Amino acid sequence: MTETSAHTLTWEAPEFKHYEKSVSWYSLFFILLILLVGYQILTSDYFGATTMIILGVFITLVSTRKPKTVTVELTSKGITLGELFIPYKHFKHFWVVDTPDHKTLNLEASTYLKQTVIVELMDQDPDEVRKLVAKHLEESEILDPSFSQRISHMFHF
Repeated sequence: MTETSAHTLTWEAPEFKHYEKSVSWYSLFFILLILLVGYQILTSDYFGATTMIILGVFITLVSTRKPKTVTVELTSKGITLGELFIPYKHFKHFWVVDTPDHKTLNLEASTYLKQTVIVELMDQDPDEVRKLVAKHLEESEILDPSFSQRISHMFHF
């Protein structure tokens, strides 16, 4: 952790949490994909079969992608993720997840799609991050990982 001023925190973090996939992970994935495509073909749903194949290729490509390490900076104006600066006014609220296997700052965007920006905290003190961001955003009552986060961590995606 680097603290450049009383109102700034800076650290290095991966873009996302990455799990190495084993041969058995890929084997199980491809077996499931073949079963789904087979079912789609048996029911004469060729569009569904094509969609499953495209989805399978996409998931395979995404699952092999390694995260880049970016510099994260929390300031009094917003958050910088590598080259991208996002002002706090673009967020509705935030929450910090601090569990033994999951430590993140989650920021829910105030846009129409309500996307969530998830920042890995690495060795950062979650309470210090919470105090700094709470000066600028309302803290949500959500304290747990989202459903999609739990699923992706459960399947090591």
